[in-house]
Amino acid sequence: MGFSSTDQLKPAQRTAHLTEGPNGAPVLIADTTSPGTVIHTHDGENVLDRVWLYANNTDSVTRTLTIELAGTGGAANNIVVDVLPRDGLALALPGVPISGGAAIRAYCPTADVVSVVGYVEDLTRS
Repeated sequence: MGFSSTDQLKPAQRTAHLTEGPNGAPVLIADTTSPGTVIHTHDGENVLDRVWLYANNTDSVTRTLTIELAGTGGAANNIVVDVLPRDGLALALPGVPISGGAAIRAYCPTADVVSVVGYVEDLTRS
């Protein structure tokens, strides 16, 4: 059962770690092209996951992070973020909803210099 724009949603019932960042561990972006490194996959147990991501760049130059939402279908599914060097955590995805078993992936042209942390708010129907 998917999410519809007419659904009434309860406030977040639970806040959870990203599926690929157990116990809050950062997800290192190893892939340099699409399809990217999996960061989080909607588990289908709730109606909607609202995903918050923060990126960190350990390199000495700005790196471009491409976040792929719900597939690898090109520009329409991509969020592109420039992550400043050694600047701590930067908001990369501000509570974007996903559903239906969708996955969020990311890639960076230089492997293993950008990592992502975040959390998921699980929303259910009221």
